[in-house]
Amino acid sequence: FTTLVPVFRSFSERDEYINAYINWYVFQGQSPLNETKENKKIRKKKESELLNELKQKAVKAYKWFISGNIYQTVVFEIRSDDKKYTKEAGKWKLEVQTNFMATIIQGTPLWKLKYPTAKKIMELKNNDQIILEIDGRPIVYNVKSIGQNGQFFLRNNKCTKDFKEEKTEDGKTRKNILQSFSPCLNELVDKKIRKAIISPLGKLIDPGFQK
Repeated sequence: FTTLVPVFRSFSERDEYINAYINWYVFQGQSPLNETKENKKIRKKKESELLNELKQKAVKAYKWFISGNIYQTVVFEIRSDDKKYTKEAGKWKLEVQTNFMATIIQGTPLWKLKYPTAKKIMELKNNDQIILEIDGRPIVYNVKSIGQNGQFFLRNNKCTKDFKEEKTEDGKTRKNILQSFSPCLNELVDKKIRKAIISPLGKLIDPGFQK
């Protein structure tokens, strides 16, 4: 499910492609705990077979079109004691869900199929508000958009222009608060990202960082 969306001549061909994609996506990239060389060889062989099956289903599409519309982005955390994805254990990851994915995938989302023990942190859509810690101060940003590569495009909801560097009372230089910037997820985790809650009366509530 990249920006390219396949079109098939029948629902059965479409469903076969979707199932093949899910089977490959869920299986690939594993790093089991205490995996032996023999088991790794078996795992790599199966991963290759699943990828070849996906390619065979993909060639049945009679055309492809570009779908750039994003439905939402899900941020989740992999358990620190995950036994199947040890290299990613304890890390925050995200899944950018296109409208195509949201329409076709029914029930359990792909990230939950791949990481069944992972915990969902938040769901973000365009124009949602998030709170970041900038120099120890909570700053509210609007989510302008999120690219399919997982890059965020944010705009400060109060600043009309970028602030320049300023001196604090103790003579130190404080970094400017940007009107807009484009961080990746790791940068946002470092800045203690959390999704702002808007009450029925319009009051903005800071739920605090979940890490």
